[in-house]
Amino acid sequence: MIKRIKNHILTLPQKVELLVLYGAVMFALGIGLNYLSSPDYPDYYDIEEEGIPIEEVADFDRDYVAPKQGISFNQESVDIKLSELPAELPEKGVYDVVPKVKKSDAALPTQEAEDKKYEKNQDVVKLLKEIEIPEVSDNQHLLDQTLKSIESAPKQSEYVYDYAVEKGDTLTNLLIKAGVNRDEVFFIGKAVDKVYDSRNIKVGQKISITLREKNIDDDGGELEFALLRIFLPEKTLHIVSQGGGKYQASEEKKPLNKTFVFKKGKIETSLFALGNKLKIPANLMVEFMRQYSFDVDFQRDIREGNMFEILYEVYRDGDGKGVKYGNLVYGLLTVDNSNLKIYRYSVSNNDEDADYYTETGQTLRRGLLKTPISGAVISSPFGKRKHPIMGYTKMHKGVDFAADRGTPFYASGDGKIVFIGRKGGYGNYIRIRHSADYETAYGHIYKFAKGMRKGRKVKQGQIIAYVGSTGKSTGPHLHYEILKNGKQVNPMKVKLPAGKKLKSKDLDKFIIYKSEIEKILATKK
Repeated sequence: MIKRIKNHILTLPQKVELLVLYGAVMFALGIGLNYLSSPDYPDYYDIEEEGIPIEEVADFDRDYVAPKQGISFNQESVDIKLSELPAELPEKGVYDVVPKVKKSDAALPTQEAEDKKYEKNQDVVKLLKEIEIPEVSDNQHLLDQTLKSIESAPKQSEYVYDYAVEKGDTLTNLLIKAGVNRDEVFFIGKAVDKVYDSRNIKVGQKISITLREKNIDDDGGELEFALLRIFLPEKTLHIVSQGGGKYQASEEKKPLNKTFVFKKGKIETSLFALGNKLKIPANLMVEFMRQYSFDVDFQRDIREGNMFEILYEVYRDGDGKGVKYGNLVYGLLTVDNSNLKIYRYSVSNNDEDADYYTETGQTLRRGLLKTPISGAVISSPFGKRKHPIMGYTKMHKGVDFAADRGTPFYASGDGKIVFIGRKGGYGNYIRIRHSADYETAYGHIYKFAKGMRKGRKVKQGQIIAYVGSTGKSTGPHLHYEILKNGKQVNPMKVKLPAGKKLKSKDLDKFIIYKSEIEKILATKK
């Protein structure tokens, strides 16, 4: 027993050496494995140097998705298989393959980026309110989509000003009111004058003026004239800027339908009063009376109870609304128990050459009118009378027609002005030569029509002046004279040559046309 203990003690040093060597090997192996499975801590410090505090970095052991290097991870533990280790280890640990986090507005928005985003959203909300789209500022996705659609649409750079003409308005002041440069207004007016007399604009008439920005990308850009539209009953006028101070004038005609209106009645006080009662346009009543004035003395020939008929044109738009009156087509007037009918007809089928004819195809037109003014009353006939100013009896060598100051009157026939100006007791005076035998004279004029001058040729029925009370006169009236071979004759009794009569084929065509008018009348009566 003692011998065995002795031998064990003698061999102890050798066993200790083996034990120590075994422990050393196991320790070294443990250190190596720990090196392979431990993170490389300096990488955390690299992240911190990029500006992210260590405590805000995600837990790599739990959130990181491992790259395909033969190492698998899960949320609870890390299992390592030596057989799956790469042949050569990287100089740093496997975590070196994790991309370093980069600083950006998306990840860490700055205050400036947040302010820009807020301003952008507010602009969109404002636009949405203006175009009446439900506000979606609380839904960023819808907001972004709406912003893209708005930004892709063309920018509005035109400004349209619509006006209804009021009393005292002119085209010039409307253009200036809209913001058109005063110098430019003058040239726009010149372009308008080529297609329309701007002095004829009426109260209630529609006018549209369009301005545009000179620079579409400049929100505060200066405006310039682009388009002027003048809306008339039968057409729309367009004045377009072509740049460089040039303007193009054009007209757009509206499609209109011609219809006929028939009116009739019995004269109670005067023909003109009957026309007002029947709501017949004044210009058509003037034309009616002017045509009959070749043969009818409206002061003496018209009696209470006389019949009156008229057929005239009315042009209507697509909605059936009347937009303008046309021509007097047919008329009837009872004089001395006779029905005098007139028809408007053109031999050449050209409306500008149309004239008025009796039932037999004879023109109403004579060399001179008996009455060169419409709706006036004879205040003093031709013949001897006591002069209202001089106080003694004197021959009155003309006919006086009482009318309001400013009432227009016409040339009694085609001719040439041989005198115009002031002439003694006549006051303002015009004298027209119609032929070698006949002249007419007009006195006490308020003012002459535009363009009237000595030597000017005038047409029968053309306005030449306006009623006044100049010279020796007690009130506004027209003094009218007809001179035959230089001597005054009674305008109401002078025998004037009859008008021309249609013949042959022209007469046949007129008869066919007259029958068509009679058919229309039959549907209206």
